Amino acid sequence: MHSQRAMRTWVVRPREWGFEWLDDFLRSHHIGNASHAPTDAKGAEEWMTVLNEVVVRESDSFFSYEPPTDYRLEERHPQLFQRTCVRKRLAQDAKLKAMAAEGKLRPRRFCVLLRRSGHRIPKMIW
Repeated sequence: MHSQRAMRTWVVRPREWGFEWLDDFLRSHHIGNASHAPTDAKGAEEWMTVLNEVVVRESDSFFSYEPPTDYRLEERHPQLFQRTCVRKRLAQDAKLKAMAAEGKLRPRRFCVLLRRSGHRIPKMIW
């Protein structure tokens, strides 16, 4: 049973169908786009039923994606990258480098995402 407080803060919102999440798929299959979605409940449900049938029929294209090409894998010791020079981060990075030099830190695999501007954004793959 809900408390009085929970009942006072209860908000009932209209159903959201999420057509905007399907926009790329809608356009690529010439079905329309999210802005064409019906606003009335009955029309939205009918449109979603049709879309589900298309998704099932075209499941390979719905679930496929273009593999990213703007990355490379590196095998190395962890490094800390920061936007600003913070003493605590510099100390942590120095500690990691010392541990690596002493053999107390094993190399890890990192996925380095390459930005168009050439900046590196390291991400560790565990």
